[in-house]
Amino acid sequence: MDGQLIDLLFPDGIPDDVKADPNIKNYLDHLGKCTAEELSKEHKSLEDKNTIIVKMVKDLALNNYKTFVKTSHCYESVYNKFDDTQRKTITLDNYLIKLKTECQEMLHQWADVKEKRHRNTLAMVWNSRIMHHALELPQLMLSCIQNKLYEEALKLANHAKHLPNNIPAVKLLHDEVEKHRLTLMSALCQELRTDIELPLCMRIVRLLRTLNLINEEQLAVKFLQTRNAWFNSKLENIPDESNSQHLLETIEVSRSCLSNIATQYNLIFCSEDNSSYTGSSKLQFYYSWTNQKVCQFISILKKDLPSCRPSSLETIFTQCMYFGQSLGHIGADFRGLIAPVFINVTVKRFSDLLKMTEITWLTDLQTFLKTNIKNVGMNQTHDEVDDIPSPVFEYYPLAKFCNGVMSALNDLGEYAPYAAADEITKCLHTTLHNASCALFSMYYQDDFKNYDESDKKIFGQLCICFSTDVVPYVQRCLHKVYEPASIAAFIGVTTTSLQKENLTYIDSDIINEPIKELLDEFENITILNNISTDSTD
Repeated sequence: MDGQLIDLLFPDGIPDDVKADPNIKNYLDHLGKCTAEELSKEHKSLEDKNTIIVKMVKDLALNNYKTFVKTSHCYESVYNKFDDTQRKTITLDNYLIKLKTECQEMLHQWADVKEKRHRNTLAMVWNSRIMHHALELPQLMLSCIQNKLYEEALKLANHAKHLPNNIPAVKLLHDEVEKHRLTLMSALCQELRTDIELPLCMRIVRLLRTLNLINEEQLAVKFLQTRNAWFNSKLENIPDESNSQHLLETIEVSRSCLSNIATQYNLIFCSEDNSSYTGSSKLQFYYSWTNQKVCQFISILKKDLPSCRPSSLETIFTQCMYFGQSLGHIGADFRGLIAPVFINVTVKRFSDLLKMTEITWLTDLQTFLKTNIKNVGMNQTHDEVDDIPSPVFEYYPLAKFCNGVMSALNDLGEYAPYAAADEITKCLHTTLHNASCALFSMYYQDDFKNYDESDKKIFGQLCICFSTDVVPYVQRCLHKVYEPASIAAFIGVTTTSLQKENLTYIDSDIINEPIKELLDEFENITILNNISTDSTD
């Protein structure tokens, strides 16, 4: 009966959840035992029970509403917390899986580290002596540099390059060696600042090239800078007690040192093909440096030459020309720059002496007629004093004027450059013209009218003597310094051309122009006096 009932109720078979519920099983057993009448009443009985249960539930809900609400809230809260806990648990589980994986990796890495440490320990034990020597490389290299064992120091530096750079201690060693490489370059450059011969110079440059800290152009510039420092130190050590001696020693030092430096530079840097860009740059450096040194020497020459003794100018000029010729072999012949310096100095010295003579002349003219000095002896400062016209000695302003002009011409000595002949002539012409203007100014001074006739007569005779004796005498003296025939032969013209151009020739008409009227007046007075004297006799 039970089996048939189950088949009727569950034609597809009893569900698993029904089988697991004991209440359903008991109820099915109860139905199996009921009669037909009881089964017909079972439906009514179930409805009554359902009504009772629903009523009881409603009563329970009404009586326990707050409890149910609170229970619902608690359930919701608990549910949310359980849900959050579940999510965190899932996340924690994921982290734990990741942690487990990383711990396993760490164990593998630790095993590798342990193995490497073991190998490093063995390597340190086996190679401690070699490492000890390797770590002493910087100190050993520094000792070699201090003892000037530059090649050995360079070998140590090259040896350090082959050491592995991934070890911290060796990396520090590389840093120290690199610092000492700079020290080595500085020491080699310091050697170039000393007096060294070509073989040693080439050896030092070869070591600098091997260092490979600077390129070829920078090396050429560094070479010129260091050798220039040595050259300047040689110049600074020259005593400057005497300008002439200082200049002569400067010429000798400059000639030897510059030739030495130029030869070294050309053999070391310019012996290869100069058609390349680098070769062209190195030649530019060389010519720039040579030009700077020539300008430096010309500056020294301009500074010292004006203070040199006149007797030493010829010697200095000869040495300068020899110096310029010597540098011509290295492409720096500067003899064309020397002559203008000597000419300017000569002309300026001559001009200054003539200006002093002019000042003395003006002073003497102001006091001439106010003193009783009518005659003066010449200072023996020149060789041609006996050729001075005798009337000049009767007027001490003229005598002192001639003496000043002769001193200026004697200052030229045998050193009288032909190129300065025109300027010397102009200076003399200007001085004589200024002297003539001074006579003219004195004649027209207000004080001159207060002089008696005898003083005016003496002044007139002084003007005549200046025109007829002093001017021709100065012309003769100029021709003894600059012989017209020699000047004409040197230039390649005739003496007539020289006279037309007033080269070594003084234009007496222009000089006498300011006092021309005075000369005519005083000459007429002199003629009348001579006539009256003859009539009296």
